[in-house]
This record gives sequence, C-alpha cells and structure tokens, in this order.
Amino acid sequence: MKTILCDIGGVLLNVHFEKALERMNNVTGLSEDALMDRIFSSGLKDKHDLGLIASQEFYAKIIQDNKISFEKFSVMWADIFSENQEMVEYIKSCSGKHKLYIASNTDPIHFDFFNEKYSWFSLFDGYGLSFKLNALKPSPDFHINLCREFVIDFKDAYFVDDLPENIDAANRLGINSHLFNGVDAFKEFVESK
Repeated sequence: MKTILCDIGGVLLNVHFEKALERMNNVTGLSEDALMDRIFSSGLKDKHDLGLIASQEFYAKIIQDNKISFEKFSVMWADIFSENQEMVEYIKSCSGKHKLYIASNTDPIHFDFFNEKYSWFSLFDGYGLSFKLNALKPSPDFHINLCREFVIDFKDAYFVDDLPENIDAANRLGINSHLFNGVDAFKEFVESK
C-alpha cells in the first residue's frame, strides 16, 4: 500500500489570498501592499504557520484596534479556497487503496476551516501540518517530523506538491516526489511506481 503525502494549496485546493486582502482592506483601510508587508514580508504568516504565535496574536497584529472580532477575521482569512474537483475525486478514489496524509504549510485557522467545510478532509489518515510539526516546507525537518510522527518510511512515500523547491527538498530525502501540474500526470506517477 502506497503512502501519499498531499499538499493542500495548489493541489487539492486553489488559493485566492487576494480575497482575504480585499476584505481586510475594507476593514482596516490599509492598502493591499501595506497588508502584504504586514502579513507576508514581516514573516508574520510564517510564524503563524510554524506554530510560533497563536492565531489570536496573528489576528491582533493584522487587525489592530479590534476593528472586527476574531471570529469575523477568521472567516475573512480562511474563506479563500476553491476545490480542485478532479484532484479531490482522485484522492477520494485512493482512500482505502493507499494511506493518505496531508503534508502542508498551513495555520490553525485554515485547518479548522478545511475540517468544517470539506467533508472529504476526513478521508486522510493523518495531517502533517507545519504549525504542528514546527517546520515549513522546503525544510527537511518538515518531512522528517511528518514521517516520524506517523511512522512512514521515506521509500514508501509518494509526495505531491505544486512548488518545485518543495519537490527538490523531498527528493533529496529519498521521497518519491511529483510536481503537481494536473491530475492525469499525478495518476500516472502514482500508478507507475
């Protein structure tokens, strides 16, 4: 039985961060460039994805002066995804035939949203999440911690991600890796090994 390690953003779900920025702009009055600096350039998002800061602190550093509640912010931040339906259907078809694990850089707000919105999320045998593993892809620690957590042998793992640097890092560890560029190519990758 193969073990599939599957990224979320760019593979199972399409990500539209611009939606969150637009909503936050409406609340804070900050330009999208200023918000990009506050969230991304400052390293705030990475700290949140690494589990180094709590979601409440992440919220407070973005939405200052409590202009909206944490709950409203969470919806603004999380409701930015659309399903890659073909990939979701393929992963559903793999359930029971293969062990399935999420392998994703993400934060607790997004993870809670995935669990609530997408019923197929429960098909996974485990969730390798950066904020729980305290490591971000492409760091080797991400896969080392994930495979240790779920007792997965690198040589039995098949990793799919949409970013070349994440694929290169996994390949260096000996993990069979596939750069996602469509469902058909990924099916061939899994079925040919």
